[in-house]
Amino acid sequence: MASPFVQLNSGHSFPLIGFGTDKIYDQEAMNQAISAALKVGYRGFDTAKVYGNEGILSNALKDLLPQFNLTRQDIYITTKVLPFTDESDIRKLIDESLDLFEYIDLMMVHYPKTNEYANEAPENAEGREKTWKVLEDYCNQKKIRSIGVSNFEIKHLEEMKKYSNVMPAVNQVEFHPHFQRKELHDYCNKEGVFFQAFSSLGRFNPVLLEDETVKQIATKHDVPVTSVLLAFALCQNVGIIPKSQNPDRIASNLKAMEVKLDQKDLEDLKSLDINQNYIKRCTGWLVL
Repeated sequence: MASPFVQLNSGHSFPLIGFGTDKIYDQEAMNQAISAALKVGYRGFDTAKVYGNEGILSNALKDLLPQFNLTRQDIYITTKVLPFTDESDIRKLIDESLDLFEYIDLMMVHYPKTNEYANEAPENAEGREKTWKVLEDYCNQKKIRSIGVSNFEIKHLEEMKKYSNVMPAVNQVEFHPHFQRKELHDYCNKEGVFFQAFSSLGRFNPVLLEDETVKQIATKHDVPVTSVLLAFALCQNVGIIPKSQNPDRIASNLKAMEVKLDQKDLEDLKSLDINQNYIKRCTGWLVL
């Protein structure tokens, strides 16, 4: 079983389902997780500078790819960099990632706020623009294949049109039945920006996982509640990057693509939107 692919506005293919690596800090744990993921068919791997684990992910892939008769060209690496106002800082961080992975399939501006400034600081816009232009340069050199953003709002995406002819290939945001971001989702679809979800399970918040509607749909399809939440994204062509260190759960998350929600299921899940985010540090709408 392998993830389906989508075509990004960069012209490159990209897995609809990727494997999230946040909070895996130990080399042995990373090796075990990546081995389990490769075994069942994951080919996309999502990391970031702030996760602090690019190095151990690179080590794991270098060790494990040959064991599965795979090469670097068979997998897709996503990483992310926070915006900075100093171009040399941005290039240093990108070069560190390139040294680990040869090239980057997708690099994102991780957050609309420039690293060292407050939400309302005017330097945020400066950092976003400088970082994006550096990413464009690396993309033109073909060191990075696609460039995107994470946690960006419509106002940030509209702002980009002033300094770039290229819309982001991807916008990665929190997305689940309780936080559906319809206006942002519709905007991204209209502008050709692939909408990718993080925290599709609401960080296991019981308010979401124990919702009666979600549980009833899970019972109807004889699948775990988590599969329903992942399928909710997939059936709308929203990308997902579920993370786990448990081999059974890693396999189960990928199998969510086999869950075929019908129109009533989808309507019932859409009715659960309460505009409730569960990742409190990711509030891009507060950033000027």
